[in-house]
Amino acid sequence: MNRMGGFCGEGLEAASELLADAAARAKLHLRPETITRTAARKLRASLAFAERLIRRLLVLLALEVELAPAAAPAPRDQETRTGLRAPRGFQYLPAECAPSGFLDPWVDRPESQARNQTEIIPLLYRWKTLMALLEDPERAARHMARRLRAARKSGELAPFCWPEDRLHRQPARAALVAGALPDLLNPALKAWFDSS
Repeated sequence: MNRMGGFCGEGLEAASELLADAAARAKLHLRPETITRTAARKLRASLAFAERLIRRLLVLLALEVELAPAAAPAPRDQETRTGLRAPRGFQYLPAECAPSGFLDPWVDRPESQARNQTEIIPLLYRWKTLMALLEDPERAARHMARRLRAARKSGELAPFCWPEDRLHRQPARAALVAGALPDLLNPALKAWFDSS
């Protein structure tokens, strides 16, 4: 295993530990139907950090994947697939737009039975999606490589890996991996605009 593959393996293991720790803190093993809003907020923050970490590690793995040449596009009437689908809602390359939050006060939210409780199902689905990606990272890296190749051919800008902030709040191993990723990814993505 090369040095980059070893780093990605360590990073994926750290992400798995982070997800297991988040699930234990939210007491997902008890199969609750609702959790407190504070616990949901903490779980949501842990899942968002783990998702960014996994996505960046998959980009790093995808840069080393050798893909077969792209097939010629099928005629419009014979096309059976509309595109690559992400597993259970995971976005390989999410759009870089932040919601304005202007309409948040008027959003209809369903009333739960208890004031301080929130539904666990969306967070549980998100946690299971990330765990499924960690079970087969090679397949996910091939998916990411295809997404990156399609984005590059369509003339999109190269992805840029911004440094994470507030790493002191994360477990030490995951924080080390997240801190090193911008220094590894950004130089590797410099060949994006190379036409040769």
